[in-house]
Order: sequence, then C-alpha cells, then structure tokens
Amino acid sequence: SARSASGSASENLNVADPPPLAERADHSAQIAALYRLVLARAPATDELAIGTQFLAAASSESPDSMKLTPIEQYAQLLLLMNEVMYID
Repeated sequence: SARSASGSASENLNVADPPPLAERADHSAQIAALYRLVLARAPATDELAIGTQFLAAASSESPDSMKLTPIEQYAQLLLLMNEVMYID
C-alpha cells in the first residue's frame, strides 16, 4: 500500500494542517478562521475587536452554565449576520 507498514493514518497526516478551530489558543486566530469559513473573507479591524471582546467575556462564564463553548456561540452569531442571510 501507499502507506508505510508501521505508520498509522494519524501519523501520516500533513503536518501543515492547521489545528482544529477550538484548539487555537489565540482568539484573533479563531475569529479569523471563523470569518474565512462562514463569510469567505477576513474580519475587519472592528469586527476582530468585537469578536475578541465577545470571546473574552464568554470565556469568563462558568463552563457548567454553558451549553455551547464561546467559539460555538460566536459561530452562531456569524451565521445570523445579514451578510450570510441575504443575497445582494
């Protein structure tokens, strides 16, 4: 086979693959990744600032009181934007 006999599928992953969104430590990196996924563009400076404030505030809540993680909450907010819901 194309894979080496001793290598597993996880060992053969491309090392250039970015980490999953929730595992990125930097809020600005998470926000930028979400904007690329949802809106196919980079966030504006003010959008990045608002997102960073949102994630910082949401992260300070007790994890037991949340049904969604802060990044999941922010993803839902982006999906509700007019930019996603309406075609110009």
